[in-house]
This record gives sequence, C-alpha cells and structure tokens, in this order.
Amino acid sequence: MRKNVELVISGLHRENGIGHANVKTEVPALYFRKNGSHYLIYQEAAEGFDRKTKTRIKFAENRLELVRQGPLATRMTFEKHKSHNISYNTPYGVFHFVAVTKQIRVDEAKDCIKVRVDYELESEGSKVSDSSIHICVKEKNA
Repeated sequence: MRKNVELVISGLHRENGIGHANVKTEVPALYFRKNGSHYLIYQEAAEGFDRKTKTRIKFAENRLELVRQGPLATRMTFEKHKSHNISYNTPYGVFHFVAVTKQIRVDEAKDCIKVRVDYELESEGSKVSDSSIHICVKEKNA
C-alpha cells in the first residue's frame, strides 16, 4: 500500500566530538513497502538551484540506501559494520568519501517509523567526521 507521509530527516556531523553542521529537512513523501524493504520518495528544493532534487530512500533492518537525482546527485549505501564508497556530484565538482557504518536501527511503531544510522565519514584515508542520520516517518494527519 502506498501512502503519503510526513518525513523528517536530520543529520549531524561531529569533528573531534564537537557537533556541527546539523541539517534538518521536513518534507511530504510517498511511502510503501516492497519485498521486505521500506521505501520513501520525495523531492526537495536544492538551495541556489532552479531544479528540485528527487530522493529515494530504501531501508531494511541492516541496510539503508539513499539515492539523489538532480543538481546534487549521490548514491549512499549504509550496511552495518561495512564500508561503502560515496561520490557526491555537484555542479562544482565531485566529492569522494567512504562511509563506515557503525549502526543501523529501525524502530517500527503503529504510527511512526524511526531509523538511525551512525557512521564514520572518511576522505582520502582520513577520518572527516562521526556522523548520524535520523529519519522519522509519520502518517499525514487527515
């Protein structure tokens, strides 16, 4: 079953234990389940660009994949205790990172799904930050 939901995504990047770059996005999204995975699809305006970025998030118990298409394009894969290369394509160039996933937690309740991903971000073999993504999915109020 497909349904319209309220989606809140927040991210925090910490360098040397100090939090900074806290980003929060609240958008309407389309939610559905397929073959044991949860899917979220939404669009958001990219600051400074005319085109919107389309994002698809697919997650299950130990894996989350985020794919963005548009002016800011990327494919990020997080799997518990695994490393994945990430290329972040922007109009200003491509940035390369490695995400080392520490933990993925999915909590499903009757009216809400919460997802947390904790990971380490590396660039050119050096740790850039300890990071986390928090996702909250709630049914839209009628």
